[in-house]
Amino acid sequence: MVIVLACTALAATALALPAGAGAHGERPTFFPDPDQGAFPEYRTTGPALVVCAADTKQRIKRFHGPKRAALQRQLKDCEYDAIQAAVNDARTARGSS
Repeated sequence: MVIVLACTALAATALALPAGAGAHGERPTFFPDPDQGAFPEYRTTGPALVVCAADTKQRIKRFHGPKRAALQRQLKDCEYDAIQAAVNDARTARGSS
């Protein structure tokens, strides 16, 4: 009987103790200060480089109304099938880095 009580007490103690994690502590989070540094100016006019996937035409068919018409107008300007290629060309074409 004493052994049963001792085992029960030992099990209750083991369950009450938090399990120690063998991992490292989290690193502090760093958020850049938006008041420092240079940022490109957001623009809504001027030339645009249009990137289209192989199934873009089928995806546009899911839209209706003015949104579909606007997307179909952009479809004729598709020059790229990869975003990175368009970003690279935008940097070189506009002299930015």
